[in-house]
Amino acid sequence: MIKGKALLVIEKLDSKYAPFDVKAYVQSCSSPEYDMREDFSLMETDTLPLPKAAYKLNVGDRLWVSVVYQLKWYTDYWGETDAKMYLLKERVLKRRIARRK
Repeated sequence: MIKGKALLVIEKLDSKYAPFDVKAYVQSCSSPEYDMREDFSLMETDTLPLPKAAYKLNVGDRLWVSVVYQLKWYTDYWGETDAKMYLLKERVLKRRIARRK
C-alpha cells in the first residue's frame, strides 16, 4: 500500500473516449522507488477515480485539485495482480472557466 499527496490539473475535453486531460504533479509518496506518474496518467481514461468536482466541468474548463491518494494491490484467485487507487481527500484549489464564444 502506497500513500501520498498530489496536485491534479484537470481539463475537460470534447471527446467521447478521453473526456479529461489529467496532469499529476506528485508531491509525496510513501515509496520513493515507485513511479506514480504512470498510474495518474491512466485517470483520463476513467480507469482510476477522478475528484467529484471534475464531473461538473464544462468543455474547456480547468480545475486544480489537491488530493491525498492511496494505492492498493489485489491478487485474484488466478494470481493476476491489479492496482486500485482511492482518493482519500480532495480539495479544489482553483477553477478556471473557459470563455464562451
